Amino acid sequence: MVVPLPSMICGNEFMPSRRGNGRVLVYQGYTYANMGYKNRWYCSKKNSGCKARLNVDIQLGEVEAFNEHHHDKPVLYRNGKGELVRLRS
Repeated sequence: MVVPLPSMICGNEFMPSRRGNGRVLVYQGYTYANMGYKNRWYCSKKNSGCKARLNVDIQLGEVEAFNEHHHDKPVLYRNGKGELVRLRS
């Protein structure tokens, strides 16, 4: 399903990766990592078997979401700088 791109993707709903090698996208409370494809983002739990992914087209302002996860959403909070941070579990 293709839906209009929420303004949060174009703005500040990225957070630093725990590994320090990039950014993680937050969409509907789940986290996604870009794994080499320009517009394709995979669930951060991909290595645990989750098949959820997003195709993001910023120029058209659309997100195509395959958003069926087999796990709970991560616990996120905003630190004193207003940045999103994931709680370690």
